[in-house]
Amino acid sequence: MNAIKNITVKMENLEIIARKGLYETELMVENHFLVSLYVSYDAQILPVPGYINYEILAEICKRNMHANIMMIEETGGLILQEVSTHFDFAGSARVSIHKKNPAFENYRIGSVGVEMEISWDSKTISPEQL
Repeated sequence: MNAIKNITVKMENLEIIARKGLYETELMVENHFLVSLYVSYDAQILPVPGYINYEILAEICKRNMHANIMMIEETGGLILQEVSTHFDFAGSARVSIHKKNPAFENYRIGSVGVEMEISWDSKTISPEQL
């Protein structure tokens, strides 16, 4: 039987209400966002698969979405940076942030958003560090 090599932990469609945007009108209303985060790691590194805690991922997203940063591109970068620091044994992460029903004059759009990914050198973790 083949051993599992890679594991991706997924947290999808975390709903967050925040004031973010480029335009003044976007900052006057609370915008509804959906944030998804995917963290991948080599299963051979960890003795216990599934070590990445979903609640920690959600807290990282929530904290950064509520930070006083207006652009979701910058917010996404900060989320990825924090994930790479907190889960340094992982090797990559991907985040997507979608603003639901953005307020654009003359357009009806379901959502707009960004998606970005980061890779880093993973570190081996010993059972004692768990």
